[in-house]
Amino acid sequence: MSKLKEVLTNTERSHLETRAFKKASKLGEFIRERTTAYLENNITIHVEGQKNLEKLGDSGAIVVIAPHNGHPDSPLVRAAFEEQYRKHLFLIGAADYWDKAVFAEDDSLGKRIKKTLTVACMKRLGPAFVRIFPIDRFNSEQSYYDLAQIAQLVLDGEYAAILPEGTRNRNVETPMTEREFKTGLGLLVMMTEGKVPILPVYLEGNEKLLPAHKKWPEFQEDGVPHTVTVHIGEPIDTSSLVEKSLLEMEDPEIRAKRRMITNLVFGYFTGMFFDINGDDINSNEPY
Repeated sequence: MSKLKEVLTNTERSHLETRAFKKASKLGEFIRERTTAYLENNITIHVEGQKNLEKLGDSGAIVVIAPHNGHPDSPLVRAAFEEQYRKHLFLIGAADYWDKAVFAEDDSLGKRIKKTLTVACMKRLGPAFVRIFPIDRFNSEQSYYDLAQIAQLVLDGEYAAILPEGTRNRNVETPMTEREFKTGLGLLVMMTEGKVPILPVYLEGNEKLLPAHKKWPEFQEDGVPHTVTVHIGEPIDTSSLVEKSLLEMEDPEIRAKRRMITNLVFGYFTGMFFDINGDDINSNEPY
């Protein structure tokens, strides 16, 4: 049996970590509201398509955010959501960055100390920006179990915000169509059995705030506040993407299906925002 199916069917998971994840508290929301207000006071944020949030109804959602150019990306999305939606939003973040340091065998003592301090800092400060659900990037069993927990939260009405590129892009000038979504997105859709929609969110102008090579955010350029437009697309119905459960599929079929779903979402995503992502809008190529 594959590791994925073993994690999904085996009730004995003592070797795996069940994440402690609570509903948004009043204190946590107060802190995040102050953080959101600080961001709104320092840059100009335009929101396009906010009414698309209303189409989610009472369902949960997988919120797909791109392009991923820096740490302010998720707070930007939170700022674009109205209060009744913000409290349901949580970010899927790398556990080795937000929760627990992971060391390579050849890491020096200095690098280990730096990683430990960075994770300790992010674990403390991260919730001030957005609720974090850590996912393990190095242990496949734990990663599958993390995704299964996320899927259940989404089915219960929460909004899982995923940055499907997996990491911040080092070259923020790279066109959206030349980027790549990781297939964990497709697997998450399969784990929710197509019962929740995908909400595509495109960030325009976020590349200048805090790119990967910068340590501190820059809110202005020549005294003028940066402008970011948050484009909220129409929810994507995922019911037609999942015909049968994971347990009914063999591993090759699962791998092909998660890749297909991810590619479909990527194509739909870039097509929806085709006229603003730097591509040739006069091209005759279908999208």
